[in-house]
Amino acid sequence: MALFGKKKQKNTKVAEGTESSPEKSVVRRPRISEKSVLANDRNVYTYEVESSATKLSVRDHIMKTFGKIPTNINISTIPAKKRARRSKASVKKAHVTLRKGDTIDFLS
Repeated sequence: MALFGKKKQKNTKVAEGTESSPEKSVVRRPRISEKSVLANDRNVYTYEVESSATKLSVRDHIMKTFGKIPTNINISTIPAKKRARRSKASVKKAHVTLRKGDTIDFLS
């Protein structure tokens, strides 16, 4: 009776196409605020994204959904805020900059 047996090796091989599945959307919704609407004039669009989102996954989603190629993507996280008896959840935002002349219509 051994206490420490041989460790089983985990299969770390990733199947092709599972890195970014098309079924799961990384972008939750556009973030509409006064500041983000003013940034739209400079071709900067703001989205709320999943907490696991990366710049590459956001870029792929924008390219698939809108057919536009982003020139720059900045991701920022707004930390959670504690309130009396409850808390406000943290939010992760992605600021997507498009080429001059490209636009995204939120209503379509």
